[in-house]
Amino acid sequence: MIIKQQCTQNFTIVPNSILRNSNLSLQAIGLCAYILSLPKEWKINIEQICLSLDISKNTAYKYLKELIQTGILKKARLKDEEGRFTNEAIYFIQNNGENELEKTQENYAKPLPKICEMVSVDKTSPKALKSDIPTTSQNLNAINKDSKDKKRESKNKPKSHFYILQSLDQKRLFSLCFAREPKNTQLDTSSLNLQEKVAFERFIAYRKQKHRLTPATQQAILERFLKAKALGISPQEIEKAVDKSIMQGWQGIFFKQSKAFLKANTNKSPQAISDEILRAILSEYPHFDFSNVGAFLDTHLLQGRKVKYENALFCWADKEVAAQ
Repeated sequence: MIIKQQCTQNFTIVPNSILRNSNLSLQAIGLCAYILSLPKEWKINIEQICLSLDISKNTAYKYLKELIQTGILKKARLKDEEGRFTNEAIYFIQNNGENELEKTQENYAKPLPKICEMVSVDKTSPKALKSDIPTTSQNLNAINKDSKDKKRESKNKPKSHFYILQSLDQKRLFSLCFAREPKNTQLDTSSLNLQEKVAFERFIAYRKQKHRLTPATQQAILERFLKAKALGISPQEIEKAVDKSIMQGWQGIFFKQSKAFLKANTNKSPQAISDEILRAILSEYPHFDFSNVGAFLDTHLLQGRKVKYENALFCWADKEVAAQ
């Protein structure tokens, strides 16, 4: 005799079909019971299982594989926002054996129906037709009625079996429980003018023809365009860089800066730097003259940067190159 204490809280239900499964080792049964003891919201992984049960990773994988091979456990790994697998997983505990065992016991315990009874009757007697002995058709009607009543009872009877998730149900469960709110993947190209925006869209379309582009990659390409514009690269140069990358089959885009953008540690003389700046001004503004050079430089930018004119030399307004 076994005296069992009935628990009302802090307990775990483990099906007998798992505990009495002769194909499972004792360690695999213990691992399955540990997984069942965790809450549904608990995120478990191999590292956590090894830490809780004080076992190695190889041991954990061994008994997880044993549970999966016997059809008791199903494991599905989760993916992150970029579609890569993470260490987190969802575990499904199957319980087919218990239902099959109960169905088998019910079939053996059910008595065989009595179809007909052999009775010797005098066929020549006129009372034989009015006899109360049930015929075969009457017995079959009674059996059919009895089976229909049992079906109604079984439908109305509350089911105590575990619900077994099928493959389609698992997919629906994933979509309902782990659906993420859609993020705003629209790129903000408001800082680009029309010519720069067209060049950017051409380069994105070119890259998509070769490989799949994630939103993070597209954002990185957009930031490269914005950085090039902030450095003073003209829309024409941006368009040329895009054309060259497409013609060469490059994955990246390489912008060529103007020689006018020289740092203060250059070995060139201020006069040489001034001449290069003047050539850059004339290339962008062919009708430039010195009649009103101060007002002109206040209202115009040289590839996004300000230039001023002092002592017959051009220099940057941010004092990167000082006139002497």
